Amino acid sequence: MSFEKQKTDYMPVELVIGQHRGLLHYIIRPIVGDENLVDDCFSAVTEIIVKNYDKYDSSRGTLAAWLTKVARNGALSFVQNKKYAMTAGDRQDAARMEEVADRKTPEDHLIQKENLAELKEALKSLDKLEAEILLRKYYYMQETRQIGAELGLSERAVEGRLYRIKKKMMKKMGGAIHD
Repeated sequence: MSFEKQKTDYMPVELVIGQHRGLLHYIIRPIVGDENLVDDCFSAVTEIIVKNYDKYDSSRGTLAAWLTKVARNGALSFVQNKKYAMTAGDRQDAARMEEVADRKTPEDHLIQKENLAELKEALKSLDKLEAEILLRKYYYMQETRQIGAELGLSERAVEGRLYRIKKKMMKKMGGAIHD
């Protein structure tokens, strides 16, 4: 892959990718799951970064945060495309399946907006460690074992905290927990 695109105010994109290779793999690996596909996904994510590097705005957050978001969304897209390709058989069928899956009624949009507002309010009630655990588990899709190791907790402690966090969130959101 050629990294010819450069930003004038920032370091060249090839240098950014080189310096953040570990971070990108850290985000991609748990989402992809299959070690054989991690490098393919990394290539897809770096293509996205190269194409969109000029859209990075330092006033909206750090470069690492932007790269994390791009890597997560790129990895999710990569996995989804792999699943569609496997079930649909070819790209045309996969594109049609994605188009159908993306169709939403106005009611769906309203419900989604209301649910998001409830979720944001419930998230505000979490302390820093609870938010970190929830983010790692459900946003970055890390395994409980990895979360525990990196936060200095046992796997069992993380599982217990996740249960209590989910219970707390569901109570705030007016629902019941089903485990």
